[in-house]
Amino acid sequence: MIQQAKNPNPQRIELPPPSEPMKILVADDDGVIRAILRTTLNAWKYEIYEASNGLEAQEILEQDPEIRIVILDWVMPVMDGLELCRNLQGKKNTPYILMFTGNGSDEEVRKTLLEAGSNDFLTKPFSPEMLWWKLQAAARYLKDKNFSEAIDHMKILLVDDDKLYRTTLSAVLTKWKHVVREASDGIEALGILDQDSSIQIVILDWLMPGLDGLNVCRTLRKKEKIPYILMASGRKMDLDFQAGLEAGANDYLSKPFSLELLQSRLIAAARFMGSTFSQPPRKTDEPVTAHQSATRITADNPPPSAGN
Repeated sequence: MIQQAKNPNPQRIELPPPSEPMKILVADDDGVIRAILRTTLNAWKYEIYEASNGLEAQEILEQDPEIRIVILDWVMPVMDGLELCRNLQGKKNTPYILMFTGNGSDEEVRKTLLEAGSNDFLTKPFSPEMLWWKLQAAARYLKDKNFSEAIDHMKILLVDDDKLYRTTLSAVLTKWKHVVREASDGIEALGILDQDSSIQIVILDWLMPGLDGLNVCRTLRKKEKIPYILMASGRKMDLDFQAGLEAGANDYLSKPFSLELLQSRLIAAARFMGSTFSQPPRKTDEPVTAHQSATRITADNPPPSAGN
């Protein structure tokens, strides 16, 4: 369900009109949920299609390949959301899938969603603002889909107190041809940023000893030159997202996250900073792409070696 928020009226959220009509399929067996979403999305000028189960949604998608986003409930009769996600993977013009779940704070639940092929998820209940932000992330990803090879040679500071996590993520970023520096806490991160003004992006953990991610954000916002801040946390996303933005973060990643989602966030960061996208890499040196969306970044699931 959609909860009441500070600005519950969707018309009050300033949404720039889409450059082209965006088709969204809402698949949920609850007619009330579909009606609420229909009203909200229509107010935001989206073209809405509806399905009451996964099989019906699959048939609609087969008939209309121009549907770009699917808002999908996990638990439905006939065919559930996970089965539909799996069926859609590998098909031409696969839409962006935003899955509903009642327990998005559970790591195993998020792992299941990502492995099935969901691009992102929404934890029920959610506010209209959270839905809006999720759709903006989807639109950015779809707009940049032709750049799935990602940008390269950006300088990134990775800040996390978990050494194995840093090593794992650093290997991914290095394979994508980024220059990576690491810090184990907020104080060390601020010291590195004071010494190296060429760092463009900070991937910043929320919970760290000493100085946490929120206070690092607040400190950086007082400086003249500010890097793009991507906050990462395994806490409840709908609450942390707002708190992170208020502290000064530019964007948010909820752990665990797919490599596809990380890549789309970096592309969005590069666009924000006005960076130039790299040319498509040679096939002999391809980075991780959206086809590996099932891979999540954890200590027990390391990425391919940067030297491979």
